[in-house]
Amino acid sequence: MTGDPGPQIGADRVHAVISDTHGGHTVGLLRPGVSLPVDVPIELGPKSWQPALNPLQELLWKSYTEDIAWLRDLAGDRPITMHHNGDPTQGTRFARELVSTREADQFLIAAANLGYPIEELPTLKAFYLTMGTGVHEFGEGTSTIVVRELLKAKYPEMPIELANHWLAEISGIKFDLAHHGPKPGKRKWLESNNLRWYLQDTMERDLDNGNIPADVYVRSHYHTMAKATHYERRGTRYYTSHIVVTPGYTGIDMYAKQGEQSKWEVTVGLVAFEISRTGAVAIREHFRILDFRKREIVQ
Repeated sequence: MTGDPGPQIGADRVHAVISDTHGGHTVGLLRPGVSLPVDVPIELGPKSWQPALNPLQELLWKSYTEDIAWLRDLAGDRPITMHHNGDPTQGTRFARELVSTREADQFLIAAANLGYPIEELPTLKAFYLTMGTGVHEFGEGTSTIVVRELLKAKYPEMPIELANHWLAEISGIKFDLAHHGPKPGKRKWLESNNLRWYLQDTMERDLDNGNIPADVYVRSHYHTMAKATHYERRGTRYYTSHIVVTPGYTGIDMYAKQGEQSKWEVTVGLVAFEISRTGAVAIREHFRILDFRKREIVQ
């Protein structure tokens, strides 16, 4: 697992990105003790039930809490802002391996998952949500919209905003954040190339439209940690941008294994950016690699 904070840059704040928590899926993130409504006879009085975590969900939750604690230690007394970059729920397009059959439970689980960093990060100043994949969000960003309203009701003091695609300036550093982006690469040796090609294309489009490229482009969706840097020259000026594809907080189900040609490697964690008002930004990733193969030794 990574997590070396690296050299300090005198940063003024920390911006963190989490994504792909897929609440409501049995391979997705599930906060222990989340209460879901249940219909019972009046003699029993008001009741709720708490879904039990399976072994994978216990590992995911342990990883999540470790990462939030690492982020809190990294930031110290510096302010934190955070993005959840899409897919807080699983959706019902692939209605298998769900925690429950009721759609509303996915929203409640997702809100409980995302409420955790709000509660655990004392210097968190704002929480942003990005709409993700239609089939995982009940179409048209429904999950993100509903989860935002649930979070705003529970944490009225916390600014919580949403968008499909962000162009955010944080302490002078420009972030371009969206859920969908480049696939990290079908082949390991092409991983950085694929990201750089996407980043070069995006930077050139910004420059052609008269825009200064973002300092950091953040994409998610593939549950894989990857990053690259590109330098684009126009005349006598160089522009430098970074791209990061974030890990998620979910395992891999049978559908994904098929679609990804028996993929077994999944990265779980978050990415943080230490930002200085002088224009410096340091990328700090904190993740671990899960191996979904079964080991067998025959004598």
